[in-house]
Formats: sequence, C-alpha cells, structure tokens
Amino acid sequence: MKDWSDLYYGENFKRLTQVKAKYDPEDIFNFPQSIPPVYKK
Repeated sequence: MKDWSDLYYGENFKRLTQVKAKYDPEDIFNFPQSIPPVYKK
C-alpha cells in the first residue's frame, strides 16, 4: 500500500515518529504498519 503512513496516521505521523524514536529507538515494538523510529518520508 503506497503512502500507508498518511492513510493510517495522517498529519500525526511525523510527531509519532519522534515519540517512537524516544521511547522505542531499537524498534522492539514492530509490525508491518508500525511507525519507524526515524521519519523517512
């Protein structure tokens, strides 16, 4: 699915990646549609 991050998280995606980087930098909580620890868009 192209642009899944926009469809799932909308305008919150960038902020959520910052939260992910702070609290889960090793990407322990990972699944196919999870938020990556670094914003790559």
